[in-house]
Amino acid sequence: MNATRTMLGLALLVTVAGCTASNPFYDGGEEDVDDGGTDGIVPDEGTDDVGDRVEVRDDGADPGEIPPGEADGTTEADVPVETTDEDAEGLDGADADAEADALLCGNGTIDPGEQCDDGGGNSDTVPDACRTDCTDAHCGDGVVDAGETCDAGGANSDIAPDACRTSCLPASCGDGVVDTGETCDAGGANSDIAPDACRTSCLPASCGDGVVDSAEECDDASGFCATCALAPPTGWVECADALGNPAVFLVTDWPGNHDAIDWRDHCQSLIDALSPVGYAFEGLGAFYDQNLWDCVSPSLVGGTNYYEGLTQDPASSDYAEPAGGWYWNAWNGTAWTNVAPYDAANTWMGEAFDDGGGTGGDAECTRLTGGPGTWTASDYSCTTNNNWSGICMIRY
Repeated sequence: MNATRTMLGLALLVTVAGCTASNPFYDGGEEDVDDGGTDGIVPDEGTDDVGDRVEVRDDGADPGEIPPGEADGTTEADVPVETTDEDAEGLDGADADAEADALLCGNGTIDPGEQCDDGGGNSDTVPDACRTDCTDAHCGDGVVDAGETCDAGGANSDIAPDACRTSCLPASCGDGVVDTGETCDAGGANSDIAPDACRTSCLPASCGDGVVDSAEECDDASGFCATCALAPPTGWVECADALGNPAVFLVTDWPGNHDAIDWRDHCQSLIDALSPVGYAFEGLGAFYDQNLWDCVSPSLVGGTNYYEGLTQDPASSDYAEPAGGWYWNAWNGTAWTNVAPYDAANTWMGEAFDDGGGTGGDAECTRLTGGPGTWTASDYSCTTNNNWSGICMIRY
């Protein structure tokens, strides 16, 4: 310690000497310095005289001693300083914004970047409250607010069975997820009218739902259907055309004189009285392929004239024999329409169609005459009244 003090004393003497030499009042002679026995260290007397000023530490330590706090290697820069709003302005980028926002949210004032701020009323558990991050109550915050039925926060899901949905509505039939109690759920594709679709009850298509699905011939409580299979009433004959379309025929009498149009409407009334569902066409029957002819012809009575549902389309561009422009005219549920072109070149029964194109008013409808082996389909007037029988037909 004495060696240290001696060295400091010498340094101070040099300093004092330098100061004295630069003093304009210094006469060049030796100046006695009374150090009070401090080995060359001049105490600070608090004067303003330049010659008396020496190094004085304001931390209370003697010159040459290590000030308190420096022994452990810390400095003034290591001491933590409280951050203020002004300090936050000096931070970089998002960190500064985040710190500033954190200081403002909860002050009861809606500051920039905040949706709400109720101060002490901010809450993450109270319905409809401003949240503690100063955002409005919303679906997905884990609290059931007004207009919400559920809210599981991050567990809300539009794909997990039975979960609260991201709309904050409960899982339900029609949301596209098969939940408990559901067998299917195709969302917007659920349908009570489309064949084979998942129904709007989230149950699969089935016999009895009123829709003709795959492997069903019918699906109704009509006189034509039983357990989704055709079951014709007494007197009706079940057949199928070459494409596999099921069809049911009725060969019947209708006392009195009637034209072909009357017969067509009469057949429709007989069929509708049995309340069929899901059929494609109905009306006077037509044998537009051999499958249908072979199925029904055994029921015909030789020597009887029958009205058929074949008509000639006046708009057809081809009336050349055999039988261009002839169609089955049937009701499709909305209107009478020409479907299933008739093959007049058939070999399963004879025909005698003229090529008048229906324009003369006497060749637009069809009659069936003859008997086994001699049946012939020929054109005839639609509007001529006759005491003839008819052949009614419904095709699914």
